[in-house]
Amino acid sequence: MDEKRQISREDAQASLDTVAQSRDKAAKVKARPVWLDASFCVGVGIVMVVANIGPKLPSVPIALGCLTLIAIVYALASRRWVRRKGRIVDERSVGKNMLMFLMAYAPIVLSGMLRPDDGWSLPVSIGVGVFIMISGFAYLRLDERYQARRLAAGDYDPYDLV
Repeated sequence: MDEKRQISREDAQASLDTVAQSRDKAAKVKARPVWLDASFCVGVGIVMVVANIGPKLPSVPIALGCLTLIAIVYALASRRWVRRKGRIVDERSVGKNMLMFLMAYAPIVLSGMLRPDDGWSLPVSIGVGVFIMISGFAYLRLDERYQARRLAAGDYDPYDLV
C-alpha cells in the first residue's frame, strides 16, 4: 500500500522559495549584458557631442551617419549576446516603458534647444553628451530589470510574450 506523505508548511515554503530562486537566476543569466548597454550609450553620447558642436563642422550629417552605424552594430550585437528572446508586452509594461522612455528622451529634446555661444559650445556639448549617456543607460538598465523581474516572478500571461 502507498503511504500518504504529509508535506509540512515549512517544506512547502522551502519548495516555493527554491522555485523562485531558480526563476530569478534564470532571468539574470538571460539578461542583456551591461557592457552592451554601456557601449551603446557611450556611442550615442559621442554622437550627441558631435551633433551639438556647432556650425564649424557639418555635424548633423556626421552625427546621423554615426548614429545609424551605432544602431546597426547594437542590433547585431544584441542578436549575438542576448540570450533571452522575447519581451513581456502588456498594458502595464507598455505604460511603464513609455514613462521610462520619456525620462530618457527628454534630455535629447531639451539639448536640441540649447544654443550656447561659440566659446561655450564644446563644454556644453560634452555636458549634454554625458547627460544623455547617463539617462539612456538608466533607461536601458531599468527596462531590462523590469523585464527580468516580471519574468522571474512569472507575472505574465503566455500571450503577453512577444
